[in-house]
Amino acid sequence: MRQLYIVSSLAAIAASNLFSAQDMPENKDCCYYQGEMLTGACHSPQYSAPAKISLQDACCNKKCSDLFLDASFLYWYASQDGMVLGFSLDLQSTSRLSYNLGSSTLIQSFSYDPGFKVGIGYGLDEWELHAEYTWLRQKSTLSSDATTKNTKGGAYTPVWYVGTWYAQGVGQYGSGISATHVNSTWALDMDLIDLTIGRPYYNSRCITVSPFGGLRTAWIRQNLSINATVPAAAVFNNTLTRDPVYSHNRSNCWGIGPTAGAGCHWLVGQGFRVEGEGGLSVLFTQYTRIFHTEGTAESSDPLPAYKISMEDYNCLRTMANLGLGIGWGRYLNAGRYHLDFSADYEFNVFWNQNMMRTMIDQLIFEAGTSNDLYLHGLTFTGRFDF
Repeated sequence: MRQLYIVSSLAAIAASNLFSAQDMPENKDCCYYQGEMLTGACHSPQYSAPAKISLQDACCNKKCSDLFLDASFLYWYASQDGMVLGFSLDLQSTSRLSYNLGSSTLIQSFSYDPGFKVGIGYGLDEWELHAEYTWLRQKSTLSSDATTKNTKGGAYTPVWYVGTWYAQGVGQYGSGISATHVNSTWALDMDLIDLTIGRPYYNSRCITVSPFGGLRTAWIRQNLSINATVPAAAVFNNTLTRDPVYSHNRSNCWGIGPTAGAGCHWLVGQGFRVEGEGGLSVLFTQYTRIFHTEGTAESSDPLPAYKISMEDYNCLRTMANLGLGIGWGRYLNAGRYHLDFSADYEFNVFWNQNMMRTMIDQLIFEAGTSNDLYLHGLTFTGRFDF
């Protein structure tokens, strides 16, 4: 009888625990901090446990919804294909040009510049809605005298031959400018708005994955101004109408389209993680205005300036981004708040964005080159859930 009593008691305890687990989904095995290393979950093996930051109320119950704010400081480097300004030649006193002993290339300089992102998000059950605005203003300048490194010397004067940004030009080649000095300024203004929805989940105890999708809008403006100091020897009649000779180039566009991607966190403990993210966007894009104008250096030319432009050019443009970095997060005040910091290095590609170069190549030189825009740099982000 005693043995039967013990067996009956154990069966009753097991049955009680079983039904208790089914009736109480918020048991101790489910009370894990989402977004940190997984210590237990009440979900079936076929269900990926949610990893969205989930705050607690005053009774230590998980809240169905919460808000969060995030802000990022950017220090990014912007560069672009198709920004070769010219190459070195030797100029004779008869306005004839000849190749020197080893030509050098003049390329527009690029630089790191600061920017920022600001965002607001809303967590609903296992999902996160996020809206983010990105502000970038990049500017780089170049000032270069013609190189004397490989000049023939003597009666030859070293010059920069700025051929592809001037249609009229002077001298032997009939197009392009021969300059003893070139200065240029490239300005890039970019505004992005991303509206996304995603569901972070655990792929394993230490790995979380956050797929997302949504909508991206973009406004991109570019400006390239070139001033070339032309020697009198480069002009047939040795008479200059203006010096330096300018070339002004501009591109304005807007775009809208779908964006999708995923982030991944490798949780290493104590709130620290290694993180990565990648995404792809395809935008319907309209170039509202692409413009080129230039001066002339020769008084014999009756035209005061040369202009070409394109308006309302519609196309599709693809954008991609990848990032890798580290982060740290911590719940505060018994789980009622959450604070998070991260530092990443990001890479962005905007295909076929240099339409200033494309327009000149197609309409004047009947040629084509790769004209992609690149952004990469450090991103420091802070986020607060409440």
